[in-house]
Amino acid sequence: MTSVAEMRKDIEELQKLEVEATRSRVKDLLNLEIRRLQTEIQKREQQEKAEGGAAPAKTGASARPQVYNEIIKNYAWDQSEKFMKLYVTLKGVQDLDKDAITSEFADQSVKLNVKGLNGKNCELQISRLAEKIDVEGSYHKVKTDMVLVMLKKKDAGRTWVGVTSQEKQAKEMKQKPPPNMDASDPNAGMMSMLQNMYEEGDDEMKRSLKKAWFESQSKGGGMGGMMGGMMGGMGGGMGGGMGGMGGGMGGMGGAGGMGGAMGL
Repeated sequence: MTSVAEMRKDIEELQKLEVEATRSRVKDLLNLEIRRLQTEIQKREQQEKAEGGAAPAKTGASARPQVYNEIIKNYAWDQSEKFMKLYVTLKGVQDLDKDAITSEFADQSVKLNVKGLNGKNCELQISRLAEKIDVEGSYHKVKTDMVLVMLKKKDAGRTWVGVTSQEKQAKEMKQKPPPNMDASDPNAGMMSMLQNMYEEGDDEMKRSLKKAWFESQSKGGGMGGMMGGMMGGMGGGMGGGMGGMGGGMGGMGGAGGMGGAMGL
């Protein structure tokens, strides 16, 4: 039987994955598992309390209250010509010691740690910001029930479309007109769409496209096989449906130009 301590570690890891996830279905699945583990921990603790009611009180280090880790997922933001500002609401944070609140900055990332707040260690981590920041000029301020994180812009005067790189990419994709899908040559239109995805995607997107390309060539599945493999790898719950779509498109022939665009 998995111990309570191990389940708490699982929850921490799942919460980090939930913050990084971009697909709503994946977020829902992670959140569901987190709730299940939290419910199981609560049941175990109630059972232990009922069974150990007559047990002697613990002393020393073992009597210290349990501290939980919590991932901060919600914050507000605003910006000026020089700074991107993150407003993190944390009730009572002003009562903590100064050393309990720390921040770390890198060229395009930020981490805020708040320890011992109402029995919790809270962490906000953005591993890839929308734009680069000036590390030396970035800092945090503690206010009443709030921590203000000041990210100094590397390019002063540049307007950020969002806080994270995912938000920036989503905004750019919405603004960009769809690729020209030639009805007389659907295969060419599909290649154009995939080339755009590769050129504008992040490292994870490029790895997914390359993997799907190699698999489609080795299996002789053509463009349809590539689409099926790629979509299956990119969406857990949607894999079956997209794979079926790829199969239905299997008759679409070669994609040599796509390999060239990927540098393969």
